[in-house]
Amino acid sequence: MSNSDVARAVVRTVRRREALVECLLDGRRDKRQLTTDLGVSRSTVDRGIRDLERHGLVDYEDGEYGLTPLGRTVADGYSVFVERVAVAERLEPFLSVAPPALDVDPLHLSDATLAVSKPSDPHAMINLHVERLRETDDHRLLLPVTGLHAYEVGHETVVDGGARAESVVTPGVADLYRGDTPYRPLYEAMTATGRYECRVTEEPIPFYLGVLDDTVQVGVTRENEPHAVLETRNPAVRRWAKATYREFRESARPLGTE
Repeated sequence: MSNSDVARAVVRTVRRREALVECLLDGRRDKRQLTTDLGVSRSTVDRGIRDLERHGLVDYEDGEYGLTPLGRTVADGYSVFVERVAVAERLEPFLSVAPPALDVDPLHLSDATLAVSKPSDPHAMINLHVERLRETDDHRLLLPVTGLHAYEVGHETVVDGGARAESVVTPGVADLYRGDTPYRPLYEAMTATGRYECRVTEEPIPFYLGVLDDTVQVGVTRENEPHAVLETRNPAVRRWAKATYREFRESARPLGTE
């Protein structure tokens, strides 16, 4: 049996005996305590103990059963795996269309708020973005696309609210800001405050990214339409977001107003 085969057999056993393993994570127990705590028969406990002993996950000492160091390591790893799967399942509408460049461990997204656009609420993603934007004193945005309503709110926070803002955009978005469009006067007014800078990158921007004070937003599209955005204050995600934004910013050129 290869090491990977052994590992799979161990995982199957822990999954099958998950309740027993979780009980032993809380401390050593004798057989009577295990039957009481688990609400099962003595024979069920016996079978579970034998399964776990076969893989060296449980030992017996002074009349009590407990997890071995290997058993505790495997149990802890299994718990993390289960949590990661649960988070990934909850965030499936987002993760199913997220590009490979979004290299974030799902565990770091366990507290994330998710907004998904759907027929009954087609603007869910945009509404969450705008709601957070209104509350922000400092925001940095990586924008593959733009929208007039959100840009108007950004204009209000900078021009009327005194916020500071930066954005890195695609050439297509830059053309909207500098062209004969409703965006141009908003862009020029924000730039005139000295608290707003827009830069243009020639690199493809794979997703929307916002660092809004201590909050991070990441948005994805489906068939070129806004689809889902998640929002979190997780420190690891914030570090990743700042580093990602900084990488795009350093390779981008200032848009200017001429």
